[in-house]
Amino acid sequence: MIIKKLAGDHGTVSKFTCSNLAKFMHQNKGEYTGDFVEGVLLDNFIVATKRGYAAFLETYVNPNMSTYTVYFQKGAAADIWKLWDAYTSKVF
Repeated sequence: MIIKKLAGDHGTVSKFTCSNLAKFMHQNKGEYTGDFVEGVLLDNFIVATKRGYAAFLETYVNPNMSTYTVYFQKGAAADIWKLWDAYTSKVF
């Protein structure tokens, strides 16, 4: 897993791929927030964790497979919600 650090308006945002959602949810005590958008093969959604928020966005790999690109930020994660709003406005 390669983690990239991105500068956000409200702190650092980490970007990485996630191939094992169940493991991520267990290790980070993740809970679904109820915010989601249907994807092609995978749904896109926001997760609240013990340290902050993570946006799981579907990333195309090939016609039969997708993976998640995850954006994570500690605390209230205003940048994650801004990214989510921008993403959902493009989808609709």
